[in-house]
Amino acid sequence: MKRSGLSVLPALFTLANGACGFAACVKVATFLLEKGQEGVWLVEAAWLIFAAMLFDAFDGTIARLTKSATDLGGELDSLCDAVSFGIAPALLVVMWNSKHLAQPGLATFWAQVTWFFCLLYVMAAILRLARFNVENAPDESHHQTFKGLPTPGAAGVVAGLVLFHYMLKNAPPGSLGAYIGSALGKNGVETLCRLIRNALPPLMVVLAFLMVSSRIRYFHAINRLMRGKRTFDYFTYIVFFVLLAALLRELALALIFCGYTLYGPVAYLVGLVRQARQRRRSSKTTEGGES
Repeated sequence: MKRSGLSVLPALFTLANGACGFAACVKVATFLLEKGQEGVWLVEAAWLIFAAMLFDAFDGTIARLTKSATDLGGELDSLCDAVSFGIAPALLVVMWNSKHLAQPGLATFWAQVTWFFCLLYVMAAILRLARFNVENAPDESHHQTFKGLPTPGAAGVVAGLVLFHYMLKNAPPGSLGAYIGSALGKNGVETLCRLIRNALPPLMVVLAFLMVSSRIRYFHAINRLMRGKRTFDYFTYIVFFVLLAALLRELALALIFCGYTLYGPVAYLVGLVRQARQRRRSSKTTEGGES
C-alpha cells in the first residue's frame, strides 16, 4: 500500500524550498521596478535559488533516512522544484535581458527570442519533474543517478553565472573580482560580462534539452559525496574544498555547476567512443576466429 500522508520535517524543508523560489521571483520583479543599484535584486534572487537548492538537497534525504518518504511528499517536492528551479531562473534571465534590450529595432526582437527560450526552459523543467515522479521510487537505490540534467543543476548554472557577472561588475578593491578585473582589463571585463548576459538566453535552450534527455545521465552529487564510510583524508579534502568554495563562492559556484552540466554530455560521448572501440575489437576477434 502506498502511503499518502505527509511527514512534517521533510515537508517543512520542501515548503522552504518553494518559499525561496517565490521570494526569488519577487526579487526579480523588484529589479524591474527599482532604479539605481538594481543588480542587487538579481544577486539576491540568485542566492535565494541556491538557498532553495540547499533545502531541496536535504528534504528527500531526511525523508528516506527517517523512513517517512511518501508519494504526496514526492509530488510536493516536484511542485516546489518547478517554482524554484524552473520559473525563478527563467524569470531572472528573461527580465534581466528584457530590461537591458528593450529598445527599438533588433534588440526588441532579441528580447522576444529570450522570452521564447526561457519558456522552453520552463516547459522542459516541468516535463523533467513529471517524468522523474513517474519513473522513480522513494527508496535510496533510485536516487543514485538521473536521466537528464536535474533541475537544481540547471538552475545553478543560471544563478552561478549571474553571481559571477555581478562580482566582475561590482568588485571592491582587494577582492577576487578585482584581481580578475585587473588581469582582464576594463575592456576584457566589459566583454566578458556582455558575453555572459547575451549567452544566457541560448544557454537556456541547451539546459532545456539536457533536462529532458533520457540518454544523458548525471550522478547524484550529495549521495556520491556522502554515501557510505569514508577515510579521514577524504573528510579532510571535503572540508578544505567547502572552505575554498566559500572563500571564492561566486567563481566556485559558476565553475561547479557549469562543470557538472558539462559532465553529462562528455560522459555520454566517452561512452559512445568506448562502445565503438569494443564493437571494433569484437568484429576483429570474430573475423580472426573465422579465418
